[in-house]
Amino acid sequence: MAVFVAGLFAFAFFGAKPSDAAPWFSLIPAGIVLLAVGRRSEVLFVRHPRFCPGCGEALTQPMSARPTAAARKVARRRGPVAAVWHDVVIVVGALVISGAATFAAVMVIGALGFVRRPSEWILDIVWLFACAVFALVVVRFSEFFRSHGEPSTGPAGNARRFAAALTGATLALFTGYAAVYFGRLDMTFDDFSYVVAFLTVPAVLLVLYGWPRLYRPLVCTPARAAGSFILILSVVVGQGYAIETVARASDCDPLSRSNYPTRMAPDGVAFVEGNIGGIDVLNANGELLGQVVDLAGSWAGSSSLTLSSDRKRIVFDLSTKYSDGSGPGSNIMSVDVDGTHLRVLVSGYPDVENWSPVIDPSGTSVYFLRNVAVVVDGVRRHETSIERLDLNTRRCSPVASAEDVHELVLSPDGTTLAYVQVVDGDARLWRMKTDGSDREPFFGSDDTWVGVHQARFSPNGSRIAFAAYSRETHAASSPTCECGREWAFELFVAPSDGGGARAFASTDLKLYGGIAWSSDNTRVAFRDDAGKIEVLNLADGDIQMLAASVNSNGGLLWLNDVRRDR
Repeated sequence: MAVFVAGLFAFAFFGAKPSDAAPWFSLIPAGIVLLAVGRRSEVLFVRHPRFCPGCGEALTQPMSARPTAAARKVARRRGPVAAVWHDVVIVVGALVISGAATFAAVMVIGALGFVRRPSEWILDIVWLFACAVFALVVVRFSEFFRSHGEPSTGPAGNARRFAAALTGATLALFTGYAAVYFGRLDMTFDDFSYVVAFLTVPAVLLVLYGWPRLYRPLVCTPARAAGSFILILSVVVGQGYAIETVARASDCDPLSRSNYPTRMAPDGVAFVEGNIGGIDVLNANGELLGQVVDLAGSWAGSSSLTLSSDRKRIVFDLSTKYSDGSGPGSNIMSVDVDGTHLRVLVSGYPDVENWSPVIDPSGTSVYFLRNVAVVVDGVRRHETSIERLDLNTRRCSPVASAEDVHELVLSPDGTTLAYVQVVDGDARLWRMKTDGSDREPFFGSDDTWVGVHQARFSPNGSRIAFAAYSRETHAASSPTCECGREWAFELFVAPSDGGGARAFASTDLKLYGGIAWSSDNTRVAFRDDAGKIEVLNLADGDIQMLAASVNSNGGLLWLNDVRRDR
């Protein structure tokens, strides 16, 4: 610990910041010192072999040289518990060394630009390398894995036995990985199942290398060793090929992990917005705090966001170009508000569009729009449907056909889907039940709005806000121009029963982007054509412009609506 702390101070002295990765290299000399201390104490702890490595018979005397009388006296006084603690010191030192080696290897891989497949296989190899370092250090310094008194077979024999053990550990890694993948355990246990699969590797490696009575028959001759390598590696190659090429059950059951970089969200987040570059977080003044998901490598970023009822998870659409050149398609993805647990919920591979997701209040379902190309009688056309993803079973089911539907919004009680549909050339607001029944215009015969978009229910479900042009004349309508009457693009708020809509926006507030409600149902935030986020107070109609410009037409979420001093 003293060496590690001294290393941190040394890095700080030369200008390293606490957030940099370099100070963690202090773990390397700390681990070396820890191993040296453990190695020095080995003479205190003596273990006697129990079995002959060749015939398996019980031994009454150790095959190694007898320790000194002083060493035997100390060993008897300390006993087996102290010897186990000695091995704990060795294991901790080995973990430090192997962890540092893995960290350094990952940094080198990142510097070389391996950020997408086949980087996953490269990282698997790095993990096996780290396990090998761990096993070598433990076997070298710990009495516990001294082969139970087996006589030395020389450098060649030891290398052959260790290579065979590493091959067996590789088989354990890929078998565990395949079980997670094909059993879809990643959907139930998230990344924990991958962690368990990877943790078996050092254990298997130590057992196979440190227990010759179990594994020696496979490697005691060169022919047996070669046969073992060929058999196990062929199984590993087959498993790797299957994991890489065999499709999962459906588009709604894809790989859970994503290669897009994520970052922890800073403090003070008030707004979340999606754009072509990523998922950004803003403060209460509308100023950019940072980016929680970097989508710069996507095809067109994200255009729609939705927030779970517990306000802890964001679900968004992502237009992407796939690595094999197909597409572009659109995925449905989710990420925790703090920037963790990014995963693909619905895959658009190879050229399927999935967009406008909304989360059920229970948090168990996601509704979204899906557009897929089909060929009927030799004619290619596109079919659009409203789909429901069950987050527990990872299965999608169609709710209703959705020709010319562009946006979805779900009522807070989870019973009504509102959607924007183009009818006779006009984008109008409609509604249906979540089972696809009772489809009807949202405003009935009093509907005078066209070009509707960004409809959003208030958190209590009593009202709905939307942007639209209106054929009627309002106080906020624009004046006539040389070409005749110009319809105003306005912000409306209406009761959820579809009557009594009120226009709030003035002529210079042509809505450009997302609409979001405050959690207390009293204010509405929206983005105007200048990229400014503006906040409407429904009680008095006052509109407050925030300081910063966002310059984005993506979705907008109001995450933390603490009131701002004017």
